[in-house]
Amino acid sequence: GFSQLENVTTVITDFSFVPIEKLSEDDLNLLKSEVNFSSTPTTIFIEKGEHTSVYHRIVGSESLSGVLKSYKKMGYIKGD
Repeated sequence: GFSQLENVTTVITDFSFVPIEKLSEDDLNLLKSEVNFSSTPTTIFIEKGEHTSVYHRIVGSESLSGVLKSYKKMGYIKGD
């Protein structure tokens, strides 16, 4: 949930989090037209305004170590 995102923000500072429950209906519909997701939580990676790949996402609740592993795999975190 949100607590895991708070933990991630202590490690990764260059990202934005958008809680979908705070979006207006119009903004949520726009988001859904741009990227397909059917469950929450879902982390979708968008670079330079483009959704990178359906394979570059985290679906479901994940531990901090799992999230960091995904970020490293996708090149958002360098090193060990």
